[in-house]
Amino acid sequence: MLETELAWAAGFFDGEGTTGLAKGTDSIIRRKPRLSVPQKHRECLERFQKAVGGLGKIYPVNHGQIHHFSVQNAKGVDTVLTLLWPYLSCHKKQQAENAGFKF
Repeated sequence: MLETELAWAAGFFDGEGTTGLAKGTDSIIRRKPRLSVPQKHRECLERFQKAVGGLGKIYPVNHGQIHHFSVQNAKGVDTVLTLLWPYLSCHKKQQAENAGFKF
């Protein structure tokens, strides 16, 4: 991964992405870490995905008018945040820490 691509990805994530906790699907009420980026142009999400080592999945939403990049497991979220961390804004770092990630 090129450092410039990681810096680009962090800026893209700063503007479009979010880190948070989603409800688990099991019977126990748990919160699962999630990192997501919605975007109209799938190509931007493909570039983002490549910059973070191919992690995550891209889903079409709203009949393909919007696409959504998502990582929905703690290890994957941790890996993506670790890659982007040096380039993220204070706001996005705080958002990640609020979701339980510490670096």
